[in-house]
Amino acid sequence: MKAPHAFAAWFMMKTLQPKTIIESGVWKGQGTWLFEQACPSAKIICLDVNFSNLIYKSEKARYIEKDFSLIDFEGVDKDSTICFFDDHQNALHRLTQMKWKGFKTVASP
Repeated sequence: MKAPHAFAAWFMMKTLQPKTIIESGVWKGQGTWLFEQACPSAKIICLDVNFSNLIYKSEKARYIEKDFSLIDFEGVDKDSTICFFDDHQNALHRLTQMKWKGFKTVASP
């Protein structure tokens, strides 16, 4: 994320204060750090198909090396979760997958 997107993501999370954030597409970890600053009490689930570029790794976040579409989110409160997609996948497919899994709120840079 570049600065304008980073600020928008931080502001959105700071305003909405979700209990859980699913970050799909972590890359180097900048978004994870940003979400921790905006929502220090939120549970963060970091998804990526390859964590080899990760620089910042949070002690609080849970890391799963899989694609969003392949994960069973049983036990995650879908009403208090925001899905943040920065994984460079087809947005329509991601939104469809998100809805099938029962999530209601989405954010994207």
